Amino acid sequence: MKIDVVYTWVNGSDENWRSKKLEHSQKYDRQVSKEALSDARFMNNDELRYSVRSVFLYAPWINKIYIVTDNQIPEWLDGSCTIIKVIDHKEIFENHGFLPTFNSMAIEANLHHIPNLSEYFLYFNDDVFLGDYCFPEYFFLKDGRPRVFVSDIIKIKRKRHLNAEMSRNIKKPEHQHSVINSRKLLKATYGKTIHSGLRHGVKACRKSDFFYLEKIFDQQLLLTMSHKFRDNSDILIHYLASLYNLLNGTGKRTYVPSLSLKSQWLNSLIKKTMDVSFCYVHLSSRDIEKVFYLIERNRPSMFCLNQWYDSPHDNVSKIRPFLDRYFPQPCSAEKRII
Repeated sequence: MKIDVVYTWVNGSDENWRSKKLEHSQKYDRQVSKEALSDARFMNNDELRYSVRSVFLYAPWINKIYIVTDNQIPEWLDGSCTIIKVIDHKEIFENHGFLPTFNSMAIEANLHHIPNLSEYFLYFNDDVFLGDYCFPEYFFLKDGRPRVFVSDIIKIKRKRHLNAEMSRNIKKPEHQHSVINSRKLLKATYGKTIHSGLRHGVKACRKSDFFYLEKIFDQQLLLTMSHKFRDNSDILIHYLASLYNLLNGTGKRTYVPSLSLKSQWLNSLIKKTMDVSFCYVHLSSRDIEKVFYLIERNRPSMFCLNQWYDSPHDNVSKIRPFLDRYFPQPCSAEKRII
């Protein structure tokens, strides 16, 4: 089984890209939230370099790595590396009228159009990392079914899964709406609701599932693609695919425990008894140093460093030193420093 990795990435520090974003935000004919426009959403803290290091180090069996971006190339990337290929948005968007786009959900809705992409691939945001050695079986069963990493041991029906107004997240960002929109689509089409929460980490995906969903929900996905900035009506295709896999049994529901700041004995138990573990880092956390220590001590299979528009600069400045400690050695895809 060939398994690829796909990243979506942007260098929000690039002046040409920033000018383009400003120009299109000023003439955009839809209301855009502060969160969707925030520079924090597009900030480049060099996470991609370290995430790629994590793949080379802990998943050396990966076939190809695709970096999907907008006419940009990571400055550290060695162009002679044959494992990594940079894909421009123009290569995957059939309708170039939707470009440029600053909406990650619109970009994700086209990932399956990457030329020569394998049927099986792992989708990474650039703030997602492997923290320890991983086997292919962690992500796909031998029969090809993807594992769907869920956050709840017991399935519990919750009304808020179909109603954004009942969400515990007071800010209710577009991402929360896109998750609920995806649940509603499946409910309307198949009469069933999947209530499991999904981990915000590596996503095991099949290209054929994306193509199928694109055909079934073409209008909803086209609407998402047309939005240059995140919108409350957007659909999250990889979330939709994971829920669809759970709905019809083409995916394996896999509970993935998350490390805890409070219980080291529990973290040790998780590491000893579970193949896959996880740690989500909200970069607005007041305990950021403790969380980084938690990861370094317990080495989860995956972790995510999620920056929000209100993440304090002091926390953001600690990302690079932490990643330097965790992944100190350059990989073969990086330019040599002379």
